[in-house]
Amino acid sequence: MQLTQLTQSLQSTGRVTTVSEPMEFEHVSDTLIVPLPAWRVLLAIEHAGHRLRVVGADILIEPGVGLDVHLLAELKRWKPHAIMLLGYTADDSHLRQLPVA
Repeated sequence: MQLTQLTQSLQSTGRVTTVSEPMEFEHVSDTLIVPLPAWRVLLAIEHAGHRLRVVGADILIEPGVGLDVHLLAELKRWKPHAIMLLGYTADDSHLRQLPVA
C-alpha cells in the first residue's frame, strides 16, 4: 500500500488527522514549550486589558465583559496550554542567591 493510500485509509477511520499548516512553538523555558498560537492568544487578551488567572480547572477573565468573541474562542481552543502557561512559575532561585559582600 502506498503512503498516500495508507494516510487516506487512516484518515477515513479517524485515527489520523492532518494539520493544514505547520505548528510553531514558544520555548518558555527548558521545561515548558507551548504552541505559539496559545502564547499569542494570552498576550492578545492581556493587551486588550483583561487579567487571566487559573481557578481549579477553569480560567477566570477579569473583567468578565467586553472580551472579543474570537479571542474567547481561541482561548477555549488552547485552554490546556493556556492553563499550563498561566500556572507556570519560572525558577528564579539564582536571582535570590546574591553574593555576600
